[in-house]
Amino acid sequence: MAVQFGIATMKMTPQTAGGSPDSNVGPITMGILQNVSLDFSFDFAQLYGGSGVFPVDVRVHTGSINGQAEEAEMTGIFFALLTGGTQSNATVTFTNTTQPTEWQLELELATDSSDMNFTLNACRSSSFNVPFARDSHVITGFQFQAFADNSGNIGTLVIDDPS
Repeated sequence: MAVQFGIATMKMTPQTAGGSPDSNVGPITMGILQNVSLDFSFDFAQLYGGSGVFPVDVRVHTGSINGQAEEAEMTGIFFALLTGGTQSNATVTFTNTTQPTEWQLELELATDSSDMNFTLNACRSSSFNVPFARDSHVITGFQFQAFADNSGNIGTLVIDDPS
């Protein structure tokens, strides 16, 4: 049995237009990470027949992997990845055609002598917020969606089972 506790380490690796890791920018480790979640969901087509109350067949027709996280150690490359802005030194510039950048996501959790590692090969941010409050730290929140890479793969999950 692998019992997990705590928050993961999150790394984002920018992707080139061809969908491979950008060799000019290595993995970016997110700092002061909290409230990470991954949600896997599927939509079904249900077939009903006769006087039955329940379906006689259920088929999956679409699926999605959505995630969200909060992060309090902001950097220019982090903003650029999530929003698609271009970074030059400490400045991130947005234009009328700016779109979120594609990146690979790695979540690594190691507790109680067992590891759990998620890799999602291709992701894009669907929303990003920066809350400013008089009585709180600035903790950015973002949501993202995973999708198939150029090879048709979504990602991998590796879970150690120490039992």
